[in-house]
Amino acid sequence: MHQMKAVGAARNGREHLLKLPGVIGVGHGWKRTAGRKTDTYAVVVYVREKLAMWISGTSP
Repeated sequence: MHQMKAVGAARNGREHLLKLPGVIGVGHGWKRTAGRKTDTYAVVVYVREKLAMWISGTSP
């Protein structure tokens, strides 16, 4: 069920996300943290360059 939600969210959000600076692709797959695959299926956003979290509006 979680995989279906991620697939739907990726489809629904793709157009908006691709308009953001630096975003070059949107898909879905297993979340990776520190280069390791996790047990969480998620929307995957591909970027030219990963920025610090505070730059994207999230508190550090």
